[in-house]
Amino acid sequence: MNKKVSVFIVSQKMNVLLLKTNSKMYNPSYWSIINGGVEDTETFENASIRETFEETGLEIKNLIYSGHTSKYEYPKGNLREKRIFIGIVDNENIVLSEEHEDFKWVPLDNLQKVFSWTESKEVLEEVVSKIRELFRKNENN
Repeated sequence: MNKKVSVFIVSQKMNVLLLKTNSKMYNPSYWSIINGGVEDTETFENASIRETFEETGLEIKNLIYSGHTSKYEYPKGNLREKRIFIGIVDNENIVLSEEHEDFKWVPLDNLQKVFSWTESKEVLEEVVSKIRELFRKNENN
């Protein structure tokens, strides 16, 4: 089974990181969140932390499973499982990998206006709601 992760990176300022793919590698380039594969010896959580560091240089301080997993089968019978996470980071200092050519931090309240996630509009709405809930809980503690 092909295992993948997607990670919404959120700063303490409630900004969400969007990365623009490298146009030399992806034509056309597009804005995305962290995406990557799970290596044979990894958990989904470890892959999320590793992919985030490799693509941005950021260290996740708090990783939360969003509750969303998609499983589907490719036409040739290959199975794929993807889990979606939220990664909270302490800073917004990015070191881009060669996979990306640009980045921007988008206020959470504007995310759905500027980011059309091909996975699912409903899942994006639920993830945004979960991020708001996480930050409300932190304010109350």
